[in-house]
Amino acid sequence: MNNLGRLHIDNGRFETGYEYLLEAVAANPFNPEARVNLGRAYQSRGEVSAARGEYEKAIDIDDDFAPAYNNLGLLHWESGDLEQARRSLSHAVALAPAEGATHINLILLESARSGVPQNEAYRLALARYPTSTKLWRALAEYAMRNQQWDEAVTAYEELLRRQPGVLGDFVYLGDAYRRAGRAGEALEQYKLAVAGERENIELYNSLASTYAKLGQIDSAISMCRQILLLDPQDKRALHNIQVLGRSAQE
Repeated sequence: MNNLGRLHIDNGRFETGYEYLLEAVAANPFNPEARVNLGRAYQSRGEVSAARGEYEKAIDIDDDFAPAYNNLGLLHWESGDLEQARRSLSHAVALAPAEGATHINLILLESARSGVPQNEAYRLALARYPTSTKLWRALAEYAMRNQQWDEAVTAYEELLRRQPGVLGDFVYLGDAYRRAGRAGEALEQYKLAVAGERENIELYNSLASTYAKLGQIDSAISMCRQILLLDPQDKRALHNIQVLGRSAQE
């Protein structure tokens, strides 16, 4: 039950994971791993006190169980108690110094406490853990949110180099290229993505707008027609075909 619950939590199926983990803890209330996983489930539901209680119970069961201190530290961080977060994460690192993810959390926390900008904190952590796809993704998402297009391009390129074949990342890299003014490279990423998602209307919209930006009007119209095969009433595609058609005649 614990392993099933953890699997569901890891894949974002929090309610299903929560039910399995309640059963796992009921079957063995002295399993610290199950307690930590149940704490994660509570946290995903916004039940902060219940989550903290599970992490503390895991520590009561095994006071050398590093994941409990790590998760408790992250919970303190989310609650704004940076000093308690530092203590818990430092203890987790001391218990499991080879656990890279926990050390990354501590580096990011110390950077936050020192007022270091978030993107710089990610770079500091990446200097120590350059293979962490979690960090590269965090840096890429931060850069996109803050319209730092060149940095987003670099991060998504690195992410795809280390974790190739993730269709969503082709789209995100395409978006970053497009916003950085690199329409040709954006087009190639969208093509890679649509090869694996033939019924994704938003992807065809991205292809259409990028073709249009490159002056390839016939190809842009073709993408709009592909959208209409999927949804004959798509107003955006119908409108764009009219606009693109007039542009082709000028």
